[in-house]
Amino acid sequence: MLALQVGELSENKIDRIEKSLQNIEHLLRNRPEDTSPFQTPSSTESHSGGRDVRGDYLSVEQLEDSSGATTPFAGFTGHQRDSLAAKDVLEQTVESNLVVRQDQQFSEALSSLWAILGRLRDDVAGPSVPPSEGRGAAKQAAEASLPSWEGVEEILHKTEGKPMMCVPSMFLLCLPCVKLPTFVRKARALYTSGHVAAPCDQLLVFSGLYCLCEEFSATAEEQASAEKYDRMARDLKYWVLRAVSSFALLALPTRDNIEALVAGASVMVDMCKPSLSWTLSATASRLCQIAGWNRLSALAHDSKIERNEKVALFWCAYGLDRNASLRLGRAPCIQDFDIDVPRPQPLDQFDEASLFLLNFWIDVAKVQGQVCSSLFSPGALRQPQDTRTRLAETLAIELNKIWTAREENNHVSAPLFTTQNQASLFCNADICLAGDRVMYYSTLTTILHAVPPTDGSASPALEAARACLQACHSLARGQVSNIYSWTAYCHWIILHTPLTPFTVVFCHIIANHNSSQQDLKLLDDFLDSLRPAAGLSEGVEKFLSLCSVFVKVAKAYVRAKAQEEISYSQSADMQFSQPQPMQPVLGQFDGYLSALGFAPHNTADQIDLDWYNGNVNLLNMMEQDINDPNDPMWDYNYMPGPQQS
Repeated sequence: MLALQVGELSENKIDRIEKSLQNIEHLLRNRPEDTSPFQTPSSTESHSGGRDVRGDYLSVEQLEDSSGATTPFAGFTGHQRDSLAAKDVLEQTVESNLVVRQDQQFSEALSSLWAILGRLRDDVAGPSVPPSEGRGAAKQAAEASLPSWEGVEEILHKTEGKPMMCVPSMFLLCLPCVKLPTFVRKARALYTSGHVAAPCDQLLVFSGLYCLCEEFSATAEEQASAEKYDRMARDLKYWVLRAVSSFALLALPTRDNIEALVAGASVMVDMCKPSLSWTLSATASRLCQIAGWNRLSALAHDSKIERNEKVALFWCAYGLDRNASLRLGRAPCIQDFDIDVPRPQPLDQFDEASLFLLNFWIDVAKVQGQVCSSLFSPGALRQPQDTRTRLAETLAIELNKIWTAREENNHVSAPLFTTQNQASLFCNADICLAGDRVMYYSTLTTILHAVPPTDGSASPALEAARACLQACHSLARGQVSNIYSWTAYCHWIILHTPLTPFTVVFCHIIANHNSSQQDLKLLDDFLDSLRPAAGLSEGVEKFLSLCSVFVKVAKAYVRAKAQEEISYSQSADMQFSQPQPMQPVLGQFDGYLSALGFAPHNTADQIDLDWYNGNVNLLNMMEQDINDPNDPMWDYNYMPGPQQS
């Protein structure tokens, strides 16, 4: 008996030890996710005295994960909870349904929805593989060599000494407040001084060189030259991100730091990294506030030129912050009531044509900030629907006035696109206007979606959504002959705006399947316009894949509904009222669409969902897919030492 008790005690102790070891193993596996990347050196040293120097850096993958929140407003509630509940139902019921197995197209559509809902759960649970286990991609990062000084000197020679009208437009777009001689001087110093450049100078120089290579690849007359500059841009992409990952969290509010952050935030837009762009633009906005550039009193002792340059840099950070906030469903960093500085005035760096476009983008950014805070924030969603409707209608009127002024005065921007600058990526004022038109319709669609439809009518946002997709397709027809140029347009215009126009049209198809053919063609045309750029851009490829899933779902849904109606008609003729096998599956299908925020009216009315968060969640998937261990991207945990020129 005693031996039996001793044996039981030993077994219990072994079980407890095994459980403790399992817990320790679990903690060790999850340690890279739970450990703050901003530890002091002493906290990262081992007892043996060894230390991994890479632990001092915040890797770009970690920065993307931390900035790309999976719950935009209110934690694990509401939209995601309903989405994951729908996935559980999908797992338990639909997969075993005989009708689904027999209908290949319908089964594929359901599987696609299953994959999207599953991704939401994976995002909440965290990466399936710790970031440290993905270091196999570090080899790729090591192969991204720093462009040679000879290659960089050629780029600088093609650029320096030119008047502002002839500076490549991508450079002006991403580094609007950086004078070209200053950039050239810093680039030469980075390569020839023999000293490690400051992080802000590295970020500024690599960002500027990346922009120049991107534009030269888009405008090169020979294919060999286009490919050469494209390879340089791909290598520089790594060095830009490397500079970002080593940028100090508590940087001083200096002009050099703010210029570098604005440049980096702009380049992140072109790299299809909106969360990282928002992180950099938010940091730039915070430094502007610390420096007092949003208050006129803090600039009272500056010269006119210096004050104007600071004000221009502040408004650039302001616009980037508002654009990224709307794209990601977050509140702007700087509120309008905290600003009393004027708009920039015409000077050397900003002529009348440049200021015309800058002021238009600032005006739109002010409206975009109000969309985030007044229509789709948690506080706004608690307001009576009548109040939100009035606010939405007021914002729509204001945006329409801004756009009307932009169209009527488009000739003011014409000097930016003179014959001297035909090699510019944006080669004429009309193409620039077409890009702004997409931004206008996308913002208008998001505003009008806060207005509920009246009984029996379509969403007030539907016409604006259709116009947005048509504008994208029209723009593609004029640019698709140059794949490099069209890819840049996709990054800056299509992928940097909310997904709302696409999903509004999708929802209308689901709710009105009997009259959906024209809208289905509109979605198909939109996908066709994206395909040429998918081969050059991973961001466009992911966006195309995401939209393709919903187009496939829409087509399958319309076809299944038509089949259901035929079955009911035949049953009525035969006076046979037995339930049809397709109906339960369609009912479940409606539930899955509701979980994502896209459902017929009779289903959507039963669930109080946040449409705006739904679009944000879907767009965030494009960034979160980067962590897929089966398709590794750059591993920025690997930080090579500085290379000598």
